[in-house]
Amino acid sequence: MADRYAAHGRQGGEAVLGGPLYGATFYTMTGFHGTHVSIGVFCMIFTTIKAFRGGYSAANYGGVEIMGLYWHFVDLVWIILFTIVYLI
Repeated sequence: MADRYAAHGRQGGEAVLGGPLYGATFYTMTGFHGTHVSIGVFCMIFTTIKAFRGGYSAANYGGVEIMGLYWHFVDLVWIILFTIVYLI
């Protein structure tokens, strides 16, 4: 498919942006984001179970800190995706 678009461009044709490109981009971006959310939820459940079992202490809380940073990253990506897909 990409080779057809490249050949079309080499022949002086107009850029083909629209239709299937928007849908493919939308589903790819939201699919990657959904995957990261699913991974984050799994890791958050794991971190919570480990915390209830006493796996963290006042000196050893790195896993909780990393999980919090990851979740905030996923939130930031959601804000950017929402802006790009629905507001622009």
